Amino acid sequence: MAVTLVEKYPSVSREDIDPESSNALLDRMPDFAECAGIDAEDPNLSLARRLKACKMNLVNALAQSSLTPLWLLQEHEQHLDKEAADPLEEPKSSTELASPLALIRQCYQRVTVEKAAGEVERNAEDMVAALQCFPFTFNDLTRLVDLHGYAGRHLQQENAQVRERIARITQCGAKHKNDGFAQILQLHRQHLGRPLGFFFTGQGSRYSLAELIAAERAWLESRQQLVTANSGLVLYIANQYKGSFLDFEDMVQEGQTGLLKAADRYDYRLGFKFSTYAGYWIRQAISRALSRSERVVRIPCGQVGAINKFFRDREQLLVRTGKEPSLQDLAEHTGLSPAEIDAILAISQTAVPIESSSDDDDEAFAPIDFLEQDIFASAFGILAQSDLARLIGQALKILNPREAKIICDHFGVDSERELTLKEIGLELNLTRERVRQIEVGALNKIKRHYGEHLSSFL
Repeated sequence: MAVTLVEKYPSVSREDIDPESSNALLDRMPDFAECAGIDAEDPNLSLARRLKACKMNLVNALAQSSLTPLWLLQEHEQHLDKEAADPLEEPKSSTELASPLALIRQCYQRVTVEKAAGEVERNAEDMVAALQCFPFTFNDLTRLVDLHGYAGRHLQQENAQVRERIARITQCGAKHKNDGFAQILQLHRQHLGRPLGFFFTGQGSRYSLAELIAAERAWLESRQQLVTANSGLVLYIANQYKGSFLDFEDMVQEGQTGLLKAADRYDYRLGFKFSTYAGYWIRQAISRALSRSERVVRIPCGQVGAINKFFRDREQLLVRTGKEPSLQDLAEHTGLSPAEIDAILAISQTAVPIESSSDDDDEAFAPIDFLEQDIFASAFGILAQSDLARLIGQALKILNPREAKIICDHFGVDSERELTLKEIGLELNLTRERVRQIEVGALNKIKRHYGEHLSSFL
């Protein structure tokens, strides 16, 4: 069974958020969808309009806070030179964030430096306008609301929903996240002299912590409604990939992640239907999950696309010529160099188990059955033989020439075969008994000097 990705929040009425600001936002947004001919009765269109309005209302509420620019600068400026590790991840590229962050940095410096009454209000208005233009992601919005809840955890709150959210942040939040929040609050206190506050105070303040959390709940609820209304599209697309490496439930789960990305990125004002836009994200999420699971060794998605394109071109060339194309023919047809083709063929090979994994067929052969079984001498044995030869050479040096010759000939040291005592006696013009006596004396001499070392090799 697929795991639900969208957290269910309590129902929030229209009065929980600022109705005047939401209606004003809807009025200011040009309805390009109607101009493009999209049916106004499309339920996705109305859900997308409400999602856009709730998100902008939340962004406006966060833009009023003096904690928001400090968190954005601390979170994103250090990652400007790094691109997202996965294209499915939501954070923008460095080129999209550089200009908004530079503007926020300038406005924040003016807010913290200039303390004149008129300048403070004008700089605060500039800061709010700069924050409203920032491309907030889903992670940015949720983390910022958590930050404000963490900052207001010591305040007395009459709203039960606010107390519940603050308790969830302080109790269930990860330790490293809370440590980062504490650092942000310390910097904020150093810059502005207060732990939590909005740029406009008193009658000029339109938002509070309770309204901020209510705006987030309304945004998440509208996001969930849009995703739930199109969950059937995920089932329809996942059904087209049946029989692949993933179970159907896993493909639905991956498709849900793509649907969530589509809901966060969709802009109804551009004139495209949500089902068409979300279909591309769902298919991409499922296809990438399949590419990750079909191989034992994971290949980057960009390389998978290059491999598939190469084999399609190879199949076209094979059909056209009717014979197996050579490396040079493939290079001319695909426009790749022979080295690039060799690299593609190398990484496209599938992993094969060296042992048989079939439990039913006992007579099935595995690759290990066809491998040459070479017998290699162990390293310990080689070292032992070399040490033994060295000790025997040292032992023979303490003998006189006649004793050494008798020992070497009788035991076959540095000779092709072993000689008997009688053969050694004939060669040295000695009796067999005399040769035996000389051999016993030589062995005793060796035993006195090297007996303990040589016995370790027995």
